[in-house]
Amino acid sequence: MLAALLLSGCASAHARTAADHDRILEETTLGEATEGKATRGDAVVRVFVGQGTCSGALVSRRVVLTARHCVVQNKKVEGGGPVRVAGAFHVELGGDYLPWGRVAVTRVIACDPGVGEERDLAALVLERSVPSDVPLLAVGAPHDGGRYRVVGFGSKIWPKTTEGGLYFEAKRRHGRSGAVKSLTDDVVTVHAGAEPGDSGGAIVDADTRELVAILSRGDFAGTVGGLPYGHLAIGARIDRCTEVLNEALASTGERPMAVSTR
Repeated sequence: MLAALLLSGCASAHARTAADHDRILEETTLGEATEGKATRGDAVVRVFVGQGTCSGALVSRRVVLTARHCVVQNKKVEGGGPVRVAGAFHVELGGDYLPWGRVAVTRVIACDPGVGEERDLAALVLERSVPSDVPLLAVGAPHDGGRYRVVGFGSKIWPKTTEGGLYFEAKRRHGRSGAVKSLTDDVVTVHAGAEPGDSGGAIVDADTRELVAILSRGDFAGTVGGLPYGHLAIGARIDRCTEVLNEALASTGERPMAVSTR
């Protein structure tokens, strides 16, 4: 049985309002994102979506890729159709449990899911650039014979509310590696475990270290037909959503990014 790892969050493409501006100021002062604090793994970030987090992958100083279902939520407004609400989430940089920096998200550009409701990918445009020492991920395309590492901030205990009303969420970056189980036009499925909160995390080629997909969901079935099945990670291929990536880059004044193919 396929299970979505997280189904919350919101996003927008409407003009920035005074309330959005205030929220951006609040978010970007929660932690000073200064030079000299980044570590090797900090290309994988947390995406705060209001109550809980997803994961994300930095591909430029101002663009993060994550799962579409984490950040796109339709909300009805009086006298109008569905809209996306801005200023409702931010990106948390590095650090286990406590981030060392936070940057507001000012725009979301989602990949068209298509007929099969796949392509679960969105680009987040950040309000300002992350520090120059934060690592970035180059992008590429998956292949059948590859071995991949799935990296995110998920946990089996996420989320948890105690009897006293305290809310806890595990936020420790972790990774698991595995070979490709299957490859289609839109998704790559890898023999690697995924936990709630890993949605939007990075699926990285173990050899080239290129980001080839964004984690969409996991398959948590223990057995199929009485036979051991194992955990799987299903990711949205980035090379099928390059227009979204390049629109986000263009909005920040950056050059388009070529996605290597095999």
